[in-house]
Amino acid sequence: MTNDFSRRSVLGGTLAASAAAVLSGCGPGSSASLSRKPSKPSPTPAPVAATAPAPAPTPTPTPTPATTAGLTADQMNKATYAGLLFNASSPWNQPIPSTAKADPNSDNMIGNLGTAFSSHVLSVNTDATRYAIPIYYADATTPKVTVRDSSGWWDESGFTAVPMPPQATPDPGSDGHLVVWDVPNATLYEYWKMVKNSDGTWSSGLGAKFSATGYGYQTGIWQGSARAYGGSLAAGAIRYSEMKNGVIPQRFFCTN
Repeated sequence: MTNDFSRRSVLGGTLAASAAAVLSGCGPGSSASLSRKPSKPSPTPAPVAATAPAPAPTPTPTPTPATTAGLTADQMNKATYAGLLFNASSPWNQPIPSTAKADPNSDNMIGNLGTAFSSHVLSVNTDATRYAIPIYYADATTPKVTVRDSSGWWDESGFTAVPMPPQATPDPGSDGHLVVWDVPNATLYEYWKMVKNSDGTWSSGLGAKFSATGYGYQTGIWQGSARAYGGSLAAGAIRYSEMKNGVIPQRFFCTN
């Protein structure tokens, strides 16, 4: 779970109808008008008092998503930032449909979990200080660093000048996770077993990039991820801003 303060803490169409009324009649000089007797002139209708036009309704303003307007990386790292992550087609932004049905074996599975918990075979714990996902924010002024490959598993050539906020600290658990969100460039830099060495250099067991406006998972062949399943570290994480606002969007959560 992530923290937006650089600390740790537990994401048609309008139907338009138009109708045309077709009026049929005979104009002067037509064959139909010549076969009829002249009709009496219609009385002139009494003038109708003009009414004031109804005022145009005031449109309801559309909520504007959080932006970085006027915010620096330092400010984002000190205060709640609720910027949007990933696009509308991303599975992380898909609400659970009202027609969704539970698995037919749902009751049995929940019962088995209850039995396991009561017998202390399994337990559920929350660790807000270790094994969480620290998220830091970067802007154009954030210092750039080189992150080296410490495992031989990934291509470090794309990490020779990546933003790294001075206060960035990897998770102290054995996973050593770290996310740096370059907000203006909509890029997530994500790391596993990230280490700041004694000489100030950085190295990581795996580094990966994700588009903050993409799908939240890798779509290319041999693209790495700091998670075993290939998705973004930030995807599905409960962010500080969501807890502060009291609303956690419906979405899947991943712990691996």
